[in-house]
Amino acid sequence: YSPFQGIVVEKLISVGEWVNTGSGVAQIAKDDFIDIISNIPNKEARSLEIGSVVGVEIEGVSFEGKIEAVLPKGDPATRTFPVKISLKNSNRFLEGMESKVSLPKNSKKEAFLIPRDAVVNFMGKNVIFFVSDNKANPMPIEIDGYSGKDVITTTSTLKDGMQIVVQGQERLRPDSTVNIANKKAQD
Repeated sequence: YSPFQGIVVEKLISVGEWVNTGSGVAQIAKDDFIDIISNIPNKEARSLEIGSVVGVEIEGVSFEGKIEAVLPKGDPATRTFPVKISLKNSNRFLEGMESKVSLPKNSKKEAFLIPRDAVVNFMGKNVIFFVSDNKANPMPIEIDGYSGKDVITTTSTLKDGMQIVVQGQERLRPDSTVNIANKKAQD
């Protein structure tokens, strides 16, 4: 007998085969609840609370799911951590379907929106170049998220009104001379 009701998705043995004690005979999928695994940036993953309710959208329909676990082993390349979200299955969901998860907002923060094109990888860091006295100056930034074609950052060294380079910054080095081609475009 299975420890729970579900559907046999894979038979591991055939009729008449010998089976050792404790060996699997079938793989069973529980279909009354589904688990959604969503990779979340480390800053947000650390602030999530087990048991809190999050919004989940599947095929354009919104549902509410519950955070079951934040798995402690992340992906070093993307700096994201798997978060397990449980959702009641209304016989609509299948393994491998796409879902969108809306995380709770803890608090409001002031942040800057910078065009994604302005961010370059310079010496292994995310950097933007800002212009001061017609010279290019690199500034490391931490990316907090994305909004359309913009990067969201709360980097404290970034100030309102700074001129940043959006085109041609791949060729810049610190203290490179910068000529502003179109004054109207910077406004």
